[in-house]
Amino acid sequence: MQLRITGVVGFLNYVRRSLQAGIPREEADSFKQRVRDFLQQVEAICREHRATPEQLPAPSRNAYRFLKNLDLDRLPLVEAGAPAANPTFYLVNVVSSGESLALQLWREADAILASPAQRQEMLQEIRERIRNLEELCAQNGGAPRNMAAPSQQVYCWMKFLAGEENLTAHLQTLLRVRRVVRSLFGSLKKPTLDVLLVNIRVLYRIRPYQDRAVLKCNEAFLYAGEDVWRNIVLSALQRKRRLPEVVNDFALSEDFSGVLFEMESFIESPLEALKGHVHDLEASFERVNRRYFQGKMARPALQWNRLLTVATMGYYQALHDRVIISLSLDHAGVPEFVLDYVMYHELLHKKHGETRANGRRFVHTPEFRREERQFDKYPEATAFLKDWALKQRGIAGEEKQSAAVPHPAGGSSPKSKSGRKRKKKSRKKRRR
Repeated sequence: MQLRITGVVGFLNYVRRSLQAGIPREEADSFKQRVRDFLQQVEAICREHRATPEQLPAPSRNAYRFLKNLDLDRLPLVEAGAPAANPTFYLVNVVSSGESLALQLWREADAILASPAQRQEMLQEIRERIRNLEELCAQNGGAPRNMAAPSQQVYCWMKFLAGEENLTAHLQTLLRVRRVVRSLFGSLKKPTLDVLLVNIRVLYRIRPYQDRAVLKCNEAFLYAGEDVWRNIVLSALQRKRRLPEVVNDFALSEDFSGVLFEMESFIESPLEALKGHVHDLEASFERVNRRYFQGKMARPALQWNRLLTVATMGYYQALHDRVIISLSLDHAGVPEFVLDYVMYHELLHKKHGETRANGRRFVHTPEFRREERQFDKYPEATAFLKDWALKQRGIAGEEKQSAAVPHPAGGSSPKSKSGRKRKKKSRKKRRR
């Protein structure tokens, strides 16, 4: 069984927040030591289980690599007395409110979709919830990006649904899932399975209750076909440990990543976050604009996303004119020209636009592809990205579910899950 260590991704997020805010000069030594100690703990747990960090699930492995490659001698230091970033604050009932909305959409999808008036009422309700959240953030002296991570996920999800096209696609998907469930289990007059399409850090998870089961699925499955949904439902209900190949393939598609990136974009990064630990988005845009657009491309908003993705490395959000680049590229092993190629690719989306038909996005037209190949090092950049994705994803034998979406983790000390399971089993044997 594959070794899992909780807390690795959570510690990475703590480090990233600290780097963006700047490390107080007087705390630099303790920060460095904390990172080193954490890495040593991860390595010790791996040795104890006769494994290496490279054998961890993809999210933990990629987080470990990021921390291991962090140049602790080049930390962004701030002087004592410098204005501090707004701290994280916690708002009550945000997550439960989001789940309640998701359940309402599941149970009333057909009625809302059939009635334009009900659809407009639902849009207004979602937008009102968003305004209330933003007001609460302002009252706490911050912005949505200062909320705790679970609340941020709900906020981003509602912002996504506040677009009429997205809400319609969401409702259509729920009806598609209903057809799948009906074909597998018969009438839904008394539902035994509630399917919630929400913003979560895993692909899907199921929780049984006395009279029903609740299957939470990532909103990024929005454009998945019935075959994908059939496999998700069966796999979840049968508690299969291995992800069905058709589900994994979709989770590595642009349709999936596009939804993830769009939801991610609703939490704006502070201006100073444009400069990553290794690469600078502002500098990349200037190079690409000067070389390929004669300096005439209007600058979009630029943002590193908060996920270590392995399939899609960039996304252009037309609604907000924003280019989002995967944090996976902010790495010393990624050449500058590779970042510039991804930036160029996303700016071409800004130039060429997109079309939608039957709920699908069409963006890579023949004209787009012809212009894309004009990048100076196009073969080298595309070859590097394919190899980089394979390295980030890992070799066969690991759990594929982890490859597409990082799992949530928390706590400051890494812990082995497989170790705890073995202890429980041994206690059961003693009781017998």
